[in-house]
Amino acid sequence: ATEISTESLLDIPAHIGYLKSLGLDYGWGPTACMEWLLEHIHVYAGTPWWVSISLAAVAIRVVLFKSFINAADNAARMQAVKPITDPLTKKMMAARGDQVEVLQLRAEIQAINKRAGIKIWRSMVPMVQIFTGYGTFVLLRAMAKLPVPGMDSGGALWFHNLTIPDPYFILPVTTALALHWVLRKGGETASTTASPRAMKIMQVALPTVTLAVTGFMPAAVQISFLVSGILSLIQASLFRRPAFRSFFKMYPLPASNVSSTSTPSP
Repeated sequence: ATEISTESLLDIPAHIGYLKSLGLDYGWGPTACMEWLLEHIHVYAGTPWWVSISLAAVAIRVVLFKSFINAADNAARMQAVKPITDPLTKKMMAARGDQVEVLQLRAEIQAINKRAGIKIWRSMVPMVQIFTGYGTFVLLRAMAKLPVPGMDSGGALWFHNLTIPDPYFILPVTTALALHWVLRKGGETASTTASPRAMKIMQVALPTVTLAVTGFMPAAVQISFLVSGILSLIQASLFRRPAFRSFFKMYPLPASNVSSTSTPSP
């Protein structure tokens, strides 16, 4: 990044390309995409930085919402056929030395998934948020470190200065709690094929790691993580509502005692 004096930083008016003029040029990739999005929101909406950061998180969620619906539908179908495919998967693992049997079992599982309308790629698309999350993290941390003019007063309430961590840890703790409840609801798709024991471990481990990682990050990063966490919780809650699933033509969430002899229709 190019070194710029504090005086010249303050003299640069906000415009598209403003962040690059401050030395925050990431070429192309997830960070550059998030820089483009955040800058356009901030310049055209004229909002304080904490609002611009929040709106960017909302925009990403809106763009990915349809892919999350597809992934949630897919997850429910996978959970419904799990009592059928699990025994076949175990047989396939036990028969690793018998290539013919492994291929037969794999073909049988694929046929079951096809009849159930399961498309694995649908579960992969929402993973795009890993890249957007990484880009947001890199960008906001750099903006706070510079700092970009207005970041030190672009917050609200107790997190007025976005270049330093929340002094009361309210933002990171709330983010960790939101993640805990998302996991309790079955994750962002509200349905999971993970074992109850694995989910219980994740409900403690992932929020703890999140708190440890974000606890001492600038408030700019913390507010982005918090908004994303709250949106994930809202989404998971909606995905568990039968009326919502019916409206979007999503496969119903299976009951805990799903029959091992039935498969969902596509």
